[in-house]
Amino acid sequence: MCFHNGLGSLGPSLDSIYYRSYDNKVNFLRTNKVWQLLTRDYSENNTRNAVTYNKYGLPLQFPDDPKGKTVLFLDTYLTNVKITYKYK
Repeated sequence: MCFHNGLGSLGPSLDSIYYRSYDNKVNFLRTNKVWQLLTRDYSENNTRNAVTYNKYGLPLQFPDDPKGKTVLFLDTYLTNVKITYKYK
C-alpha cells in the first residue's frame, strides 16, 4: 500500500527509505486513466527523473540505469526508451 502526501506523491521520508525518488514533473501515466488503473500509480510525478521533458513537463526519455532504478510500465521496465505523445 502506498501513502501519498498533500502534493500527490509519496512523502520524502517514505521515498528515501522504501520507495523510489519522484521527480517534480507530470507523471506520464496521467495521460491515460486506464494506465493509472493497471499500474495502480496515481502519483502526480514520475518515479524517476527523465533525460528530457517536453514543454508540458511530460517525460520524453528515461535514462538507462545500471543499478536497476528504472520506470515500470505494465510489467515492462522502461530503460533508454523515447516517448512520443499525440495531442488532440
